[in-house]
Amino acid sequence: MAKGPSIEALMARAQKAIDEDDTLIYDVAGETGQIVGNVKHMSWFKRAVAEWLTENTEQWASLHGSIGRTAEPRSVTAEEIIGAAHARGRRRGRAW
Repeated sequence: MAKGPSIEALMARAQKAIDEDDTLIYDVAGETGQIVGNVKHMSWFKRAVAEWLTENTEQWASLHGSIGRTAEPRSVTAEEIIGAAHARGRRRGRAW
């Protein structure tokens, strides 16, 4: 019986697409509202590229749903940013 593609091969193909600036990574980034240059080094983006490959190419379709959920990026509010800065300042003994 022929063995199908592996998760490891899929992830390697996703990394190759990122490394070679394949046009598909721009589709993935656009679908998540991100800019490739800002996210191409992030692990969730590699998983998202792999998931895109399983959804949009016949070669990897048998692995669809095998990757696990990708952690979608979320918007951060100004209040969260300010709160984190204040918390870091307090830990370092600085007053705001």
